Amino acid sequence: TRWAAVQSRNPRAASAFVYCVTTTRIYCRPTCPSRLARRANIVFHDTAADAETEGFRACKRCRPEIENGEGDPQKIAVEKACEMVRKEQDGTDAQKWSVKALASEVGLTESHFCRVFRKVMGMTVGEY
Repeated sequence: TRWAAVQSRNPRAASAFVYCVTTTRIYCRPTCPSRLARRANIVFHDTAADAETEGFRACKRCRPEIENGEGDPQKIAVEKACEMVRKEQDGTDAQKWSVKALASEVGLTESHFCRVFRKVMGMTVGEY
């Protein structure tokens, strides 16, 4: 059920629907890390647009209004880093990129870049 997906923060349900908290007028993805509201205060909608039509606003933590991560700054940073690595491998970029240099280039600390990279790509920077 949708409620079970919200309770377990099931990643497979991340883009299947949104849930809305009637007391705060906020809607979230089922995977949102925010504190879970009471079941009595939650309604479900198939899309973010449906929720907005009903007068709910998007959660600022899980950003459910962004479809499939488009415009997600973390995804953009990882894509930029991957492009730099591809250019290095193609020979179009003479610079050798270390993890620290890649992180610095995309504006993240090395440790945060590694976490974000793994989250977005599903593998470590070294595996890539």
